[in-house]
Amino acid sequence: EAAVQQLKDNTLLYVRCLQKLLQAQGDALHTRFGVSAQIQQLLRQMWLALLPQTGILEPAPQAELARYNKARAATGTHAAGGDETEDDDTDAHQHMLAGLSSTKLLLGRYMKQLLWKMLHPQVTLQLCFIACVRLREAVTHQDIMSWAVDGRLPFLQLPAVAEETLGPG
Repeated sequence: EAAVQQLKDNTLLYVRCLQKLLQAQGDALHTRFGVSAQIQQLLRQMWLALLPQTGILEPAPQAELARYNKARAATGTHAAGGDETEDDDTDAHQHMLAGLSSTKLLLGRYMKQLLWKMLHPQVTLQLCFIACVRLREAVTHQDIMSWAVDGRLPFLQLPAVAEETLGPG
């Protein structure tokens, strides 16, 4: 189905954008803040370990959705729609998926909700902090957050990174 393919394509672009953002953050930590050059390799390893855990790149999300809907129908419960508030609950994520029709998935805000539920952009800042801790760098969580807010650590530049990744047009 076209909606499923568009979801897959958008997901890959989103993951690429976050990966480029994480690379830019690693570069900034090394060049601007004197963090060890090992940060890039460590961030890469952590990113590659994280992606399978999120389930964002699952090859057949529509099959999982169909299994979920069958299980929900068998138990006699009704799938909820759209606005779940639990942060790390995969059941809530499945509720969101089940409540959205394929046409709604194509709408920007639903796509953003779905992708951010699985892999929020703030994860890049969290990975940067964890990498600094693992490298025994004198960097606190507050440092990472303040550098991101004031622009010295790329984070608010995600739209520009996305535009660069997607190319002109």
